[in-house]
Amino acid sequence: MANLELCEQLHGCSFRSCLIQSVDVQNSLVAAYGRCGYAGIAFRVFQSMRCRNVVSWNVMISSFGINGRAEEALCLFQEMENFGEKPDSITFVNALNTCVHSGMVDEGLKVFERMLKEEQINPRAEHYGYLVGMLARAGRLEEARKLAELATDDKAASSAWWALLGGGHICSTSSVAEVAAAKMCEISSWDASYVVLLSNVYAGEGKFELVERLRSRIGKKSMAKIVKHCS
Repeated sequence: MANLELCEQLHGCSFRSCLIQSVDVQNSLVAAYGRCGYAGIAFRVFQSMRCRNVVSWNVMISSFGINGRAEEALCLFQEMENFGEKPDSITFVNALNTCVHSGMVDEGLKVFERMLKEEQINPRAEHYGYLVGMLARAGRLEEARKLAELATDDKAASSAWWALLGGGHICSTSSVAEVAAAKMCEISSWDASYVVLLSNVYAGEGKFELVERLRSRIGKKSMAKIVKHCS
């Protein structure tokens, strides 16, 4: 309630100071109401805007998405170009995040495909992370692995393989988790959290001997050697 009251105070101040005419101010109000859980109020502000830019659409899609109103978020996403606004990379991040929050895996794949083929936007770390993680949590680990392999730059690849490692943990699938952990070590600096997640996967499969062997070697060997030794 306190957050809502603050948003309403800022909203009132923007009217009294005539700043409400600013697109940036209106975008900020849409985002603020959405983050407070009031997507309906955010949408009323959005509808009242005489001029909108791509940020306006992005924050409204995000507001719907994070508040569980996936159908409205994706409908708005589809309508953008009808109103003369071309989606950008952030638009697709928000659309994918909406699919993640609602478990809409196939819809997420369609969003990703549209980004690549129709808009010709190069995927970023966030795009890969959301989609790979969503596929992995749905148990579609082979699809997730193939998608992770498409990530070329280190940041995107790191996000993709980390998401797959997390999916392997949730699904307790050590073969996938081992591949993801080894890839993570190849492309980024050493992080014991990879070992912890992998050991949790082993524990989930009842492979407690491997858990002990894995954790006893933290700091002594590279992840690639640890995974090879324990496999």
